[in-house]
Amino acid sequence: MRPAVWNENRALHWGVTVPLSWFLVHFVNMRTTVDVEGSWDQGYATLYRYGFPLGFTHWGTASSEEYAVFLGPLLLDWLVYLLFVGLVVGGVARLWPVRVPVLLRVVLWGAFVWTSLLVGVEIGLGGVRWGTHMPVLDVRDPVFSLGYLGRGDGYGP
Repeated sequence: MRPAVWNENRALHWGVTVPLSWFLVHFVNMRTTVDVEGSWDQGYATLYRYGFPLGFTHWGTASSEEYAVFLGPLLLDWLVYLLFVGLVVGGVARLWPVRVPVLLRVVLWGAFVWTSLLVGVEIGLGGVRWGTHMPVLDVRDPVFSLGYLGRGDGYGP
């Protein structure tokens, strides 16, 4: 049995792995509580940071609807999801060698576009940087988070 390689499954990975991993990195991740340094009365603010393995976004300091998006951690997280989803999709393709239905690919790319639009709105409302702009004082309470940036876990805005 030959291992699945990227070149033999290029269409499969472009049709499934890329859009599914982009969707999952935003909807299935980890929420951590972080304290960031600030000039408030107590000297810090407590925020929820989302992302796995690195937190790539957290609420802004002005509003819970304002998000700060960090490109460096986001791209690294997406790479982790790409590798994991690619391994799973490649393994499934070896065990069950059928063509991916066009409808499934259309749905996955639709989810990719929808997620990209949500990220664009978050960047437009908040901002984008390569890394965090406030010193992190403490990171604690990592929990599984399902839903776009915590909106499904009861802690999002």
